[in-house]
Amino acid sequence: MEFGYAFNYPFKDPDLFKKLIIVGLVTLIPVIGMFVVMGWMIALTRRIIRREEPALLPDLDFSVQLGDGFKAFVVYLVYLAPLFVIYALFAIGGIVGSQFIESLDMDTRGTIILISTLCLTGFIFLYTLFVSFIIPAAFAKVATEGSIKAGLQIGEVLATVKASIGSYLLVLVGVILANMIGSLGTVAFFFGWFITYPYSVAVAGVFYGMAYNAARENRGLPAPMPGTNLNTL
Repeated sequence: MEFGYAFNYPFKDPDLFKKLIIVGLVTLIPVIGMFVVMGWMIALTRRIIRREEPALLPDLDFSVQLGDGFKAFVVYLVYLAPLFVIYALFAIGGIVGSQFIESLDMDTRGTIILISTLCLTGFIFLYTLFVSFIIPAAFAKVATEGSIKAGLQIGEVLATVKASIGSYLLVLVGVILANMIGSLGTVAFFFGWFITYPYSVAVAGVFYGMAYNAARENRGLPAPMPGTNLNTL
């Protein structure tokens, strides 16, 4: 998998800046805009998986991409659900055990709070890292099969990641770099964000598609041909 390809891909589109600005403006729409941008990314992932030529960014298709983005968001939310459960259990435990903790001396109380906080923080960090590692494969499944269910097939998602761990490690690094680029528009000049943020989303979409194709090849599965109905794969 060519690491630099994902960063160069958007520049192959002669209408790059027009498309980025349109997507950037969509982000101004509360909530719905976020779904549409996610759907736009899913559409690009689908193009990469299909190896469609020429290399172009998707045009904005508001209704279709709104639906795809909502599906991706639900998948992401479900994968994050264990964090919410742990938060809730931690909060309940704090309330239930508050009287017991208050009955302890200051040193013991401080030790319990410190250990609990470190355990919670450690779990959050590790689980968030795990989700960041597998979510590209889950989103690729949404792109290929067009359903929430596809993205939640954890066994298939893990098998995809396992088939090309190196590729998904590159995706993780690449998306972090892309997000840093996306934030530059805000740091340097606010209106630049309407270009740098959609660009970072596009880079992520390309990475997701490339890694998915690499995993399919490693699993001995045929690469989808351009125009293939991905629901049949």
